[in-house]
Amino acid sequence: MSPFTQNRKTRRIEKDGKAQGVISTCKAFPALRGKKFQAIVKNVSSNGLLLYLDQPLPPGSIVDWEVTLMAAGKNQRFKLITEIVWCRVLANGQQSAGVRLYREASFDFTVWEHMIFNEIRAREF
Repeated sequence: MSPFTQNRKTRRIEKDGKAQGVISTCKAFPALRGKKFQAIVKNVSSNGLLLYLDQPLPPGSIVDWEVTLMAAGKNQRFKLITEIVWCRVLANGQQSAGVRLYREASFDFTVWEHMIFNEIRAREF
């Protein structure tokens, strides 16, 4: 059992994908604004993502993402705006980060929710 509390209220879907991000706001470290980085998507929900990073991101950072996932048999891209909720070091030195989607600000949120709904429905049948 994980030593970390699970706070997600929505169903997670294991999903490997790629993400490119740029920090739009970081109150703790203003110099990080505009910094670009790569991430691997490990799972998704209608409210957020679990990402593996090669560098830490401060909680509270607002990040603009372009996420590419395989869905419905093809690569789909989503432009999403998120907040870094937590970031932890994994045993292999990578960073694991939980991010929360900003529904109102994310360009592709409706399409994202539709993809999540279809993935859940497909896994139930």
